[in-house]
Amino acid sequence: MKKLWLWVLMAWIPMTAAAASRAKLPFIQDDFSKARAEALQRKLPIFVECWAPW
Repeated sequence: MKKLWLWVLMAWIPMTAAAASRAKLPFIQDDFSKARAEALQRKLPIFVECWAPW
């Protein structure tokens, strides 16, 4: 029985990874007011990506 669950798990993991790679997040670049308005409308938090070249 343990071997069966192991095979099921090994078959399930690649399927979930493939589904996750197809899903893309809708990024709004360089328009904070539009991102804020959409976040307020959909009642979602805002993710802000910040980086520096140093």
